[in-house]
Amino acid sequence: MKKTLTLLLTLLCCLARVSAQETPTDANIVGHVVDKATNAHLPYVNVIVKGTTIGTVTDATGHYFFKNLKTGMYEIEVKYMGYRTESRKVDVQPDKTVEINFEIAEDNVRLNGVVVSANRA
Repeated sequence: MKKTLTLLLTLLCCLARVSAQETPTDANIVGHVVDKATNAHLPYVNVIVKGTTIGTVTDATGHYFFKNLKTGMYEIEVKYMGYRTESRKVDVQPDKTVEINFEIAEDNVRLNGVVVSANRA
């Protein structure tokens, strides 16, 4: 009885290991963000996956990386002060890395001037 139980447990463990290997692993999204006019890489740009709590910031060279995402359709959005917000939809597949690069343009919204005055007291 003990040998049969041990053999059965060993067989179940082997089957679980084989089925885990057949399961697709998570997907990745990589890319960079550049200024549309100058083509210069922009550091510290907010990059988010809309509709989730997943987000990151580009590094000093303007590159970002999302790893271990579940497969499916996502909308990636980039936000940077002084630039227009831009987003793109991407379908990520199992065991694949998708590259999504952004060229964002400056936002020409101007603010009214600010007057600063002081009294000497």
